[in-house]
Parts: sequence; structure tokens; C-alpha cells
Amino acid sequence: MPSEKEAEDESSRTSRGKPFPESMMAKHIAIAKKTFEECMRLRKLSGQPHVALAKAVNKAQADQLLGVYNVVTKKYGFDYAKVLHSDLPKGEREQILKKLEKGECMVCIVVGMLGEGYDNQLISVIAWHCVTNSNTRF
Repeated sequence: MPSEKEAEDESSRTSRGKPFPESMMAKHIAIAKKTFEECMRLRKLSGQPHVALAKAVNKAQADQLLGVYNVVTKKYGFDYAKVLHSDLPKGEREQILKKLEKGECMVCIVVGMLGEGYDNQLISVIAWHCVTNSNTRF
């Protein structure tokens, strides 16, 4: 039988989950700014679109990050952040993927989608908004 902590962790992974605590928001805002700045730097250097994937632990955090990235990108005159997870209707998910593949979406915030096996030449920045205990995923 799983412990209460294990059950809570599993629930967080498979449902909407819990948003980031307020005490962690400054860190995630800083990651979002750096991610956007790096995409812009690469676009200026190459003259080509560069996009980022921002990885969240759960859907609540992905939605929270969408607000953060929209504030960051709008500050510079862009509106390019999108969230992509299984709660979205299939047509909307397909539309977001098309925008991502064309470079029309600068930051795509994901939970479990677009991980291993997804190939997009325009993705050059990964923003990891997840707490990890080791670097083995990298």
C-alpha cells in the first residue's frame, strides 16, 4: 500500500495537480525571462525562428506558467506562449502543434506531451520548471 506522500505525488502527476507555491514564483519568472531572451538571441543571430519547450509537472502548473510566459513575452510585444496538454480538445492541440512547427509559437508549455520521440528542428531551448533530484534525465 502506498504511503500518503506517494499517493499525493501520484495524484499530482495524473490530475490537474497543485500550482507552484507563491514562494517559488520568482524562480519561475526568472526562468521564463531567460528562456524568452535566449530564443530572441538565437533568432537575431540566425535570422531563423527558434522556439522553446517549457516543461511543467502538472496541468495546474502549466496553466500558471502560461500566465507567466504571456506576461514576459507581451512585455516585448509578442504573444507567443501556448500550453499543450491532454485536457485540450484534439483540434486545439493540433493547431498548437502546427504553430510550433512553423515557429509561430515561441514557447510551448507541456506536461507529458512532446517528450521523447518528438522531433522539431526549431526547438532549441528547453525550460525545465520541474524539481529534479538528479541530472540523469539530462
